[in-house]
Amino acid sequence: MVKTLDDLRRIYREAKTIAVVGASAKPGRAAHEIPSYMRSQGYRVIPVSPRGGELFGEPVRASLGDIDGPIDIVDVFRPPAEAVTVAREAIDAGAKVLWFQPGTETDEAIRIAADAGLEVISGRCMKVAASQGSSTYARPQTAPTAASFNRIAATTSSSIVSALVPGCEASRTRDVPIPGSPSPAMTVMKMFASVVTPKA
Repeated sequence: MVKTLDDLRRIYREAKTIAVVGASAKPGRAAHEIPSYMRSQGYRVIPVSPRGGELFGEPVRASLGDIDGPIDIVDVFRPPAEAVTVAREAIDAGAKVLWFQPGTETDEAIRIAADAGLEVISGRCMKVAASQGSSTYARPQTAPTAASFNRIAATTSSSIVSALVPGCEASRTRDVPIPGSPSPAMTVMKMFASVVTPKA
């Protein structure tokens, strides 16, 4: 169950394969920059998009069901209207974790996945700097401590912008348009605000 930073460390430590639903081939978009960064940290990143082609050194799959082998994390970069469909596909594919990038989730999709036993994370960006340019979440690096996040919260907005790994803010404002884009400080606070865990 995802309740603490230790739970997040466990997910990052144990995961090997990340399927990215809505992956983009366009540099600068969150759906490209975030999975690209995760690949640079040693994860196998499998793009999922009807566009086809090749991306991140992998053939692009049309759906989660086209992926052979285990999926540790499904990272979602699709509009909320598709959230339920993605949740059901993640369940059918046997994924362990369903990760909704900020603004991509719905309550129904979260409930469906959680009821099926998946660990569900929403409102958080997968690509996060724990402190200003250092100690990022990655495998096999050590995940940040609670004190690291306290230091981020105490910095100015301009410092927080540089503390964020590029791409996370874009997941709110470019790939999935959301009215009233939050300030950088609010974005950092909300990254760790919403976690849903499977029922016992």
